[in-house]
Amino acid sequence: MKLLEKDDSVISLKAELAIIQEEIIHLTQLEEKWMRLSEKTSYTRVERKQQILKQLTLIREAVGEKRRQEHLLKKSLKVILEAIPKLKNIQKKVFYMQRYTGKSLVQIAEELEYDYDYIRHVASKANQVMKR
Repeated sequence: MKLLEKDDSVISLKAELAIIQEEIIHLTQLEEKWMRLSEKTSYTRVERKQQILKQLTLIREAVGEKRRQEHLLKKSLKVILEAIPKLKNIQKKVFYMQRYTGKSLVQIAEELEYDYDYIRHVASKANQVMKR
């Protein structure tokens, strides 16, 4: 699995993770609301009870999917953060600027006053280290 193929910055991954965690909280609260409704609904109201149970199933599936997404984002962040100490100085700078600040390789080359091709090469080497 190539976790780093997608060109996301750590900041955007953390923001996406925060959004997903908020969605999990919201869905969990919604599930609790539907559970209370289910408990109050008599089994003699078969159609209504079936609607409630169907809604609960959908909510639980959505929570499961959000938890899967949360797990994958946490795993991606962990891979990135664990790989940083393995990088050389210029690789760390380029990696940080690319992944944390979301700058393009052109912007990094200009800011660090290096040739674009060199920065592209450094970024490529950093990504190879990350995939190990």
